Order: sequence, then C-alpha cells, then structure tokens
Amino acid sequence: GFWEADRQQRLVEQSAAACGEGDEAADLLALCRKRYRDSAERLQSGFLIAVGREGWPPEGVLRQTQVFDRIVAPLYAERRKTAYFLVDALRYEMGQDLAKALESLGNVSVTAAATVVPTTTPFGMAALMPAADGAFRLVEESGTLIPQVGRRSLPNSKARMDLFRAECGDRFHELTLGDLLSFSRKKLQSQVQGADFVVVRTQDIDALGEGPSLYHARKFMTEILGELRAATDRLAGLGFDVFVFAADNGHVLLPEVAPGDVSPAPPGTWKLAKRRSRLGSSTGSASGTVVLPANKMGIQGPVDDLVVPTGFRVFEKGESYFHEGVSLQECVVPAVLLHLRERVGGDATGVTVEIAYRSDRFTSRVIGLKLTMGSLATPSLTLMVRAFDGLGPKAKVVGEAADCDARDPATGRITLEQGKETQVPLRIGDDIQGDIEVRALDPQTQVVLARLKLKNALME
Repeated sequence: GFWEADRQQRLVEQSAAACGEGDEAADLLALCRKRYRDSAERLQSGFLIAVGREGWPPEGVLRQTQVFDRIVAPLYAERRKTAYFLVDALRYEMGQDLAKALESLGNVSVTAAATVVPTTTPFGMAALMPAADGAFRLVEESGTLIPQVGRRSLPNSKARMDLFRAECGDRFHELTLGDLLSFSRKKLQSQVQGADFVVVRTQDIDALGEGPSLYHARKFMTEILGELRAATDRLAGLGFDVFVFAADNGHVLLPEVAPGDVSPAPPGTWKLAKRRSRLGSSTGSASGTVVLPANKMGIQGPVDDLVVPTGFRVFEKGESYFHEGVSLQECVVPAVLLHLRERVGGDATGVTVEIAYRSDRFTSRVIGLKLTMGSLATPSLTLMVRAFDGLGPKAKVVGEAADCDARDPATGRITLEQGKETQVPLRIGDDIQGDIEVRALDPQTQVVLARLKLKNALME
C-alpha cells in the first residue's frame, strides 16, 4: 500500500508548484517532504536487502516481459479492436489514478508488473514486446549494451515499431499521444481505418522529468493522466473497445538531490553506466553501493554484476528526477486493462449547464465560478472548465479549473450534480493580456455546453 504515499507525494508537489509563492505553506511543505523521504528511505533499505537475498523479479508477480503475451495477445487473437499504450515512466501509483479516471467507461483493472533491470527506456520498452518472456536478453553491439528479443535487436522506438509491423501487418497502426489528441476526427479515422490493433506511444512524463524545469514536471506531470483519458475517449469513439496501458519503468521525483547523496563510482569494468546503476563486472566494493549478481537479477547477457547506490542516491550529479535504479518506485509498474462497458461517443443532449460569476470582469487570476447542471434524466455530468483568449474555435487555452471538491486531480475534469450549485475556482495564466471566454466543454466531443465572457480588469 505504500504506492498511496507515492501518490500523495506527487499531488503535494503538484499543489506546491501550482501555488507559486506560497511562503505561508513553506514549513508544512518541508515537513511533508521530510516525512515522505524518511519513510521512503526506510522502505528502500528493506527492499534492497530483500532483493539482495531473494533476487529479482519476485515469484508470483507478473513479469514485465509477460505483459504482452498474457494481456494483449489474447485480445489480438480474438481480433478485438485494441489500443496498446506504451507510456514512458508511468509509475505504479499513476496507473492506479489512471484506472480511477477510466472506471466510468467500463471494467478496469490494475496489475503490478516487475520490470527488467536496469530500469531504462530501451530495456523496459523492449520487454513489453511480443514473445519477450524467455527471449529477452542484453547483447553488446558496437560497444553498447542493447536489448534483444529472440534474434531481433531493439535499440530504439523505430526498431520496436518495425517488430509490430512484421508481426501484425496491416492490422497494426502506430500513433503518438500528441498526434492522437491533435488530429481532426476525420484524419484520425483515416489513419486507423482497417487497423484493429493500435499502439500509442508517449514520452511526455519522462520528457517533463528530464526537461529543463522540474517545476514544470511537478506542476504538469499529473495532467498526462487526463490526456490518456481523453485519448481513450477518442479511440472509443472510433470503435476501439479494449485498452491496455503499460510502462517501461517508474521514476523517483524528489525536491532535490541532497548533499551527500552522490556516491562515488564503484570500481569495475562497466558496459553500461547510468546515474542510478552500473552494469558490467565489479572489481571491489564501494561505500554506499550494493553489488547484485546479474544472473540473480534476471539479467541474461554478457555482464556479471549490477551495482546500484543505496537509498535514493545517484552516481552522478543532476536533477532529482531519475530512474535506472532498483527501487519499488522504479521497478514496479502498472498494467492497466480497460474493457468498455458500452461504446463511448455520445454528447450531453438534454442537459443544460450554466456558468455564473459575481461580475462581468475579473480582477484576480483565480476566479470563483458557480456552475449548475439541469437534466431530467442525467443525475451527474462530467465536463472540462477552461478559459480561452478569444471567442472563436482557434482561441488558445489560458486557464484551467483549479483544485476543488468537484475536480478529479488526475484528469482535471469537473463533476456536476443535477440541480446542485458547484463552486469551481478557475486559475488564469500569468501571461494573459486581454479578455477571456470561460467554456464548459464535453470532454469527449469538445462541444461547448456553456460560455461566459469576462473582461480583464487585472490592472484596475
């Protein structure tokens, strides 16, 4: 159940980033961070002891290399219209939140999977390919360790997609999450026409974590879950009825790499050197490290040892977002399976939504809205509340619903109950210059259910 602490830590960091200059909460934030770090360090210490004693992966847990064959392959064999999402750095607790965001669509389950090690993108993604179980190994090519399934080398995404094409032919189509969300319905339909197996790739979580700003990573990482839900809605509207979400590895996101958390590089001959691991042959021990025999860690390849730092230490300085090591946060990932209860794609016909504000202008970047929903047949309605910098369809989003009781933190969606007035704060971006239009939107069709125009009086 420690994943729930990981989830709360992510949401606390998200809230801290969204608050901006929140000096009044600084002491509370520092306490939350210390409590999480202390408990996570204790758990990590016990985890490394257990791994050193028992090896990896543990018995009785789904192996990452089994995800495709056990979950996806039976659906493919039945010719079910299936979407297979490969989500870089989707941590287990994020998979649980994703499942919660999807549960209104049908039957959803989350299975914990034990990753291959080290927990890097090339290895983890290769482990999610067809027939990987028992055929996954590391090979050395041009002085570099790369993953191989059977006799096929899989150093990058292109090689992995080529494997799917070879196995599936014209039943297969690939998309990035960005393309899936940005294509028009007509273009998307033409792209997937004739395909009953679609692979959707996204590196957005990892890109945020490894990007130039950890502030943006903390602030926007959770929003990827909402985008995955929106992508599900779009494919469901095109007839896809089964969805599998899998991850290459998890991640650790801390406020900082604390002083003393950079361990000296261990002695040895290394064929792979990462911030959180060394893979090769160890020639001695080093303070703050653990040497794990490769064959005991499920590693098949031309290496003898995997060396990792203790705790959440690293071998090289850098940002406080990382994976590549051996921890529960890095090595346990979700496999989320959704069977649609019924086809999604309807609109909010017969429902009325109203947006109210105390004035026709706003003087603060947080606007307290009141929303009401009326319907004779629908007890509740889920929608998006956003602010735009203009009135037309090409207007840009400049504000989003902020945290409140009616808002799902994983997806950003607001749930209204029939006949009940709901308070929804709207956070406007710092760079807004002109007037805005607030819109309540159907999440699936993007149909505008209600509008409210507000004049910009920030400088008055």
